[in-house]
Amino acid sequence: MPPRPESTSTLSTLLADSEPAPKRTRIRKEFAASFPVLIAVTLGSGLGIGSLPAFTLPLFIGPLHDAFGWPKSEVGMAYSVLTAMIFLCGPLAGRLADRLGARRVIAVSVVLFALAMVVTAQMHGSIGWFYGGYFLLGLGGAGTTYVCYAKILSARFDAGRGLALGVMMTGPGMMAVLAPLFLPAFIDAHGWRIAWLALAALALLPLLLLFGLVHGARGTQVASRHAREGASVAAIAEGATLGQAVRMRQFWLMIAATFLIMFALVGTQINLIAVLTETGSSKAEAARLTSVLGLSMLVSRIVCGSLLDLLFAPLVGATVTLVSALGMLLAAQGGIAGALTVIALGISLGTETDFMAYVASRYFGLRAFSEIFGWIFGFMALGAASSPLWTGMLQHALGTFRTGLYLSSALLVVAAACIAALGRYPAAYGHEASRAQGGAPEAA
Repeated sequence: MPPRPESTSTLSTLLADSEPAPKRTRIRKEFAASFPVLIAVTLGSGLGIGSLPAFTLPLFIGPLHDAFGWPKSEVGMAYSVLTAMIFLCGPLAGRLADRLGARRVIAVSVVLFALAMVVTAQMHGSIGWFYGGYFLLGLGGAGTTYVCYAKILSARFDAGRGLALGVMMTGPGMMAVLAPLFLPAFIDAHGWRIAWLALAALALLPLLLLFGLVHGARGTQVASRHAREGASVAAIAEGATLGQAVRMRQFWLMIAATFLIMFALVGTQINLIAVLTETGSSKAEAARLTSVLGLSMLVSRIVCGSLLDLLFAPLVGATVTLVSALGMLLAAQGGIAGALTVIALGISLGTETDFMAYVASRYFGLRAFSEIFGWIFGFMALGAASSPLWTGMLQHALGTFRTGLYLSSALLVVAAACIAALGRYPAAYGHEASRAQGGAPEAA
């Protein structure tokens, strides 16, 4: 059985770091030794299933409507097919990554992901073909999610794991920023079929970095460094199995929190311009503020990642979630600058994935990390997929987004309570995290 988390300590103990200078030195050493790996997984996450088809789909809706006459709303439903496949296949990809090595699973999945794009580019009159293409994208590309890339990073970063995961998650953020700048012009010049083929070629790029920069998939370099620093090599690979994790309250608290956060926020994100105009912003101002959302997500990933390495992670996560709850509440009241609402939305959406990856590695270890995080990430995708549905239905029934904003604020408070209830890390699964709480690592 995995060790039971100890009782929650006082706030001063949670914020304590008994060896700040040595820890900063370890962080610098980890980044110096594994910086090429960080570059590889950041690019991979930006060109994987969690980013590339999601952020480019809106740019294909118009061209596909013009080519086949499909209703734009039906084209957008392909995103629901994709998220359903992530929910179903993510845990399986994680299980394979834990047993076969994340790099092998990613390499195979990248190839299948690119081939699925080629198939999608061949579609003709039936929208069922398009849905089938996104089904294949979800099936073949399941190993390109953050689940597998976070496994590689977590095996190489310990003292700087939070910052490393935050940097990795800037990959999808950059895709969200760059795709609208370049892809529409490419589609206009060459057509949507060639654009899909170009994206398929782009999706293969992580293979070069994975084989050129990532040597091995089990973090032997970081393990040996920790061994030289007095840590147990065995502790790096220890952890709970999925069967053990599901018997721990932390597993279900993480699933509840991540589902509620995405369920509360994604619907607002999708309808952001309408929400902002209803709550006091002009249409021109609301359009400008959409870029603030992307910027706040990028900045929050780095800032939150750094804080995870310095402070007790549930304290950081609960605080960020409560800030977003306050932002939704103020937005529902109206009369405030729209930028505050957008920033509150962005910091929570920007930190959710890397925060959950970080705490999963600390509470459950790395033994079955990808499989466990695969389930957490799956419920994250489920919350994201269902959020626009309830937001739209509520707005249609009541004629306003304000009620949804109040409800979102309440759901975020519940999510913050779930995060705050996680308790202390099990010391056996990470000596750096244990030391940050004022405890000593267990001897091997």
